[in-house]
Amino acid sequence: MGGQTATTALVKFGTLRIVVTKKEFLLKFVRDRKRWLYRLYEAKKRYKLTVLNYIVTSNHIHLLVQDKGKNEIASSMQLIVGRTAQEYNQRKNVRVPSG
Repeated sequence: MGGQTATTALVKFGTLRIVVTKKEFLLKFVRDRKRWLYRLYEAKKRYKLTVLNYIVTSNHIHLLVQDKGKNEIASSMQLIVGRTAQEYNQRKNVRVPSG
């Protein structure tokens, strides 16, 4: 796949399973994995996200959450991915053009 991101989603019985795989080790350090988990906890509190199970490794995440039809999954993913990317970019001094 050479640097591309593969995403798989399976919807069954009101549950969404998301597997995101990337060859880069963006969560290589324990602090990055802990920050990702903190963002998941933050999304759980803010959007009432029901987390059934998860696993965070150095290069991918498995997340099993329940969809209640209140847009909580999309809102949570925006929060988690957005904040994680901001922190990573700040630490690495990456400038991302806006709009």
